Amino acid sequence: MKRTLLICTGIALLGATAAAHPSGAAASMNAMDRDFMATLAKAGLAEIQAGQIAAQQGDHADRLFGRQMVKEHQAAGSQLQQLATARKVTLPSSPSPEDAAAIHRLERIKDARFDAAYHHFAVMSHRQAMGLFRKEIAKGRDPGLVAWAQKTLPMIKEHYRESQSL
Repeated sequence: MKRTLLICTGIALLGATAAAHPSGAAASMNAMDRDFMATLAKAGLAEIQAGQIAAQQGDHADRLFGRQMVKEHQAAGSQLQQLATARKVTLPSSPSPEDAAAIHRLERIKDARFDAAYHHFAVMSHRQAMGLFRKEIAKGRDPGLVAWAQKTLPMIKEHYRESQSL
C-alpha cells in the first residue's frame, strides 16, 4: 500500500508537470490519444463508483480495497483532467453504458455474492486498463500523455495484482 501511495505521489507530480507544459500537445495528439483519454475517464469513473459500493457492501478486504480504489482513481482522474484541459479535450462525465450496467448490478447484490461480483469487476477492469495503457505507450503521439501513461501503468498493474488476491 505504501508503494502504491508513493507511485500516486510521483504520478501527481508528473501529471502536474505534463499539464503545465503542453507545448503544442493538442496539435501533437492523434485519435488514439483522444480515445485513450475518453476511455480512461469513463473507466476511472466506473472504478470510483464500484469502489464506493464495495466500501459499503463488501467484506473487510473489499471495503479497504474499495476505499483505496476511490482515492487513487480520483487522484488519477484529476491528473487526467489536467492533461485534458491543457490539450483542450473534454472528457466524458459518466462511465460507459456497459460499466454503468455492471455497477447497477453490483448495487443490487446485498449478500455474500457481492464479493465475487466485485472481485470479477475489479480484475476485468484493471486487465482492460493495462491493455489500454500499453497501447497508448506503444502508439500514442502526445509525449506528455505517453509519459503519464508510462508512469501510471505500474499503479494499474498493482491494482490488478491486488484485485486478483482479494
